[in-house]
Amino acid sequence: MTADMDPSQAFSSSDALFPAFMTEPEPSTLAEPIIRSLRMILKQVADLPDTHELRKAKAASLREVQEMIQAVHVRFGNSSIGQIVRRARGAAGLSVDQLSQLSGISTRVLSRVETGDGEVSQKTLLALCAVAELQLVPNDLLQVPRAGDGREERANYIVTHRFDAVQMMRDLERQLSGSGGAIEQTHVYMDHKSSADWIDLCKSPDYTALFRMALPHREASQRLAELVGKAGLDLVALGPGDGKTEVLFTQHLLNATSESLFRLYLLDASGPLLNSAFNHASEVLGSDRRIMLSPMQGTFLQLARYPVLNAAKTRSHRRRAYMMFGNTIANLDNEVSFLRSSFAGAAAGDFLIFDVDHAFTQSRDPEEIRRCDPAFNRPLGAHAEWLAGPIRRYAENVERIDWSLEVDTTRPIEGSYGFQFAAKVHFADEKCKHFTVFNIRRYNPDKLSQVLQHLDWQEVGRFPFNSTARPRSLLMFQKKK
Repeated sequence: MTADMDPSQAFSSSDALFPAFMTEPEPSTLAEPIIRSLRMILKQVADLPDTHELRKAKAASLREVQEMIQAVHVRFGNSSIGQIVRRARGAAGLSVDQLSQLSGISTRVLSRVETGDGEVSQKTLLALCAVAELQLVPNDLLQVPRAGDGREERANYIVTHRFDAVQMMRDLERQLSGSGGAIEQTHVYMDHKSSADWIDLCKSPDYTALFRMALPHREASQRLAELVGKAGLDLVALGPGDGKTEVLFTQHLLNATSESLFRLYLLDASGPLLNSAFNHASEVLGSDRRIMLSPMQGTFLQLARYPVLNAAKTRSHRRRAYMMFGNTIANLDNEVSFLRSSFAGAAAGDFLIFDVDHAFTQSRDPEEIRRCDPAFNRPLGAHAEWLAGPIRRYAENVERIDWSLEVDTTRPIEGSYGFQFAAKVHFADEKCKHFTVFNIRRYNPDKLSQVLQHLDWQEVGRFPFNSTARPRSLLMFQKKK
């Protein structure tokens, strides 16, 4: 059909494609109710005013719908309904009970559908087609052109229950006016200036090469795709920052699969960073119909409180992959406590993916650690300037901040050690306060894997990367029970 074809002729010709589907009262194949729905769309488009401005758009839309009808006929026309439904349910990893919950159809009726015992009503077929996990409707049928740039806004911005960014900033101000202590790490990302400074750090060539592009995205995403199979997958990015690493990993995952449908949740406490990550994800992934984006403002320290990010009976056929990129796990006060409590809502089959720096020594001697770890032999530079920002903005009369790295050998995981950015803050009244602001950890990956094993997470992938000057690994675990 050409672009300037008469729309009424297009409708008449498409009406003759499968005339039997228009006369039988009940469908004999799964294609029929879908085609009938498409015919309704076809007629509504054809009934639009036949003006010069609309003629080409109408003709193009009619051609698209006609191609959809043909695609449905090719896919479903020669197979029995029972075979298709049974095959689709198996591919999705759904039990009959689970499909019953998702579709609203009783298990008795579903059993009759799959065995071919009796006629199947159009209402039942349409209910089955509405279950996205079955993927009974081909992806190309879901990609109907629309006015504008063709991109559908499918995001749902969520502020998690009881999350209070204003109160967090007040807590920071109170702590800075006190006698000193450890500043909770989330605070250094919270305000707009801190977020902007962090994004500038992430744009530096050294950071991009060392932390972002060096990550083995392709190998890890291929392994995850292999383990997930055709099940639905929720990607949960914990503390994604500017989101570029998570989006790059998602791109590789999409390239490694053909039919799977994903959701990408971006969970961050910092509103400015979350907005930046979501904008980037929308720009890169927004036109891909296989993925839904959901930005969420909240703290991953309370992950178990957020039902949508945890397992549920109605989502038992889906898997979750919790991602912590950028050495995020190394910033926690207590990794074991976090792993035990925050992932209490994970179900068997879910995944946990994070990268870690390897320890340069197994010694617990602070002097030996200082000698072996290259972090103690280079200036703190831009990181110290970024960390100083909140202190200068929210503490009064700061004159000078002296920075140092303090060795931390009290880590709960054997074979690991850490260091902290320590600030000695000098004030105009000659008072001085000491704060620790940022934590970094190094790990023995074998010992770390043993801890995860004890917490019922089985290692299913290890991907070493970077040079001997900065040994690192991306680790992948799957929940056992």
